[in-house]
Parts: sequence; structure tokens; C-alpha cells
Amino acid sequence: MSSCETSLVSIVMPSLNQAQFIEDAIRSVLGQTYPSVELVIVDGGSTDGTLEILKRYGERVRWVSEPDGGQGDAVNKGMAMARGAIIGWLNSDDFYFDRDVFSHVVQLFEAHPDVDLVYGGLAYVGLQGELLHVRIPPEHNPSMLQRIAYIVNSNTFFRCVVAERHKVNPTFQYILDHEYFLRVTQEHRALRTRKILACFRVQPEAKTQVMSSILKDEERHRRNAAHGIEINLKFRLVTYWYRVIYKMQLWQGECQHWRLWRQPKPYEAFLSSS
Repeated sequence: MSSCETSLVSIVMPSLNQAQFIEDAIRSVLGQTYPSVELVIVDGGSTDGTLEILKRYGERVRWVSEPDGGQGDAVNKGMAMARGAIIGWLNSDDFYFDRDVFSHVVQLFEAHPDVDLVYGGLAYVGLQGELLHVRIPPEHNPSMLQRIAYIVNSNTFFRCVVAERHKVNPTFQYILDHEYFLRVTQEHRALRTRKILACFRVQPEAKTQVMSSILKDEERHRRNAAHGIEINLKFRLVTYWYRVIYKMQLWQGECQHWRLWRQPKPYEAFLSSS
């Protein structure tokens, strides 16, 4: 990956038994107006029909299917395979918001050569693609990011130098993207765009829904220890204040996008049921 292709956008997609959703994710990548796109899918050995879907796309998709060490391991494999100067990491049950996401992101990177990471808005959608929430994240604040995961994998793109210098920690399952971007933003400048970039699908089998609270807490403790985050009274008070500000900003973002609930959604073109 040391010789990144300047105009190429690479999307890394880890997957395991997501046949119900993965085609929507694929369509949202291949349906972009940006002309130079590479989709790399790292499958963990699916047995639910996922591979039959991947085979239908022929050379339009680069993919491998083999046992791996979990999502983090799959993402690291995909980043090593990626050839693009700009990389995105999209889960196979999520999808991009509209056809112009990549063009918008590339323009931002070109206009800001000192920026290595771009993140934007995230729409939360239901099983059938119904719009539930719109979240426009705040401008980057390292202290707030320690407390609130407003930079996640689906709404973020980064230069290939980030993937070369930083690997996802495969021992994390629930907060692996938050931990990753905590590390990345310590060394690389991040830029927020108010444009909605991706859709997060709220579905009952998602890892965030089925993972036990005990395991989630254990991962949070390990993250905090790794990043020198001390949970004391001051930390809790600042966290409470940040959450108040964050919720107000989210409410403002939803108000600004109220028309989305009354008109066809741009992402509907990617949904297999459409």
C-alpha cells in the first residue's frame, strides 16, 4: 500500500453472513458518481449466500473469503489490500447516503492537503430503510471524542497514510472503530463536513445490539487504560456537559434536515427492495 493510486477511492468492507444486507452496501459503493472506485470485501467465511452475491459482481468487486480473527482482523486485511489514496471503511449492513458522497469527500481532501481524515453526518435507518434519525457530528474536539464516539467507521474517510501507520486493534469488538480513531486523530488532522455521508442500519442482529453490557464495559476499561483516560469526578462532570451540548447539536441537525422525512430519500436507489 506504499504506492497509493492518487485518484482512487478504496472502500474496505468486512463481512460475515450478511447476505440480507450486503448488496445494499455494494450498490451504494458502485453507484457513486465518482469514477475511480475500488471495493475490497473481506469475508470471514460466510455460509448464508453472501458468496453467491459477490460472484455476481465479477471483477467490479475484489473479495476474499476465509476464516479470520474477527472484524478488526478483516479490516486490517482489507486495508493492506486497498490501493487507493483515500480509504473508507463500511460495514456490510450499512450503506452510503447518496451518489455524490465520494466526489464530495475527494474535493475536501484536495482543498485541504493538511487534512488526513474527513468525517460527516450519519443517518440512522431501520430494517426497511426508513429514516429514524439524522446526526450531524460536531467539529473535532479531542476531549469530546474521548467521551462520545461521533467519529465512527461508516461516516469517515482517511488518506492511505493513516492505514499505513495505524492498524485496527483486533482485540476490540464493540468499540474498535472508536478506539482506532482516538489513536488516529492524535497524529492526523480531522475535518468535519455537515453533509450526510452514510447510513447506519439499526437491526436486531447488529453487534452493538447483541453484545453483552459486561463485555462492552470491559472494552471501555481497556480503551481508557490504553489512552490514559482517568474516570474521576471531573471527567464525569465534563462528560455530562459535553453530552448536553452534543444532544442539542443533534437536535439542531435533525431540524435542519426535516425535509428528508417528507421526500424520497437519496439512498433508496441503493436498496435491493427499491
